[in-house]
Amino acid sequence: MEENTIFIDNSDFPEDGITEDFHHMKEGGHKFIFKKVDLLLSRLIPRADNK
Repeated sequence: MEENTIFIDNSDFPEDGITEDFHHMKEGGHKFIFKKVDLLLSRLIPRADNK
């Protein structure tokens, strides 16, 4: 299963993107994660607008 898994490095996650309980993300944290996932998917799945 490991060979089919892609880990996303979040070491550059913004400190102000997470709440004080370290369990919930703020708006900036959500945007950060969605950008990373979008970048990953765009590398794996070509889209018509990426040609």
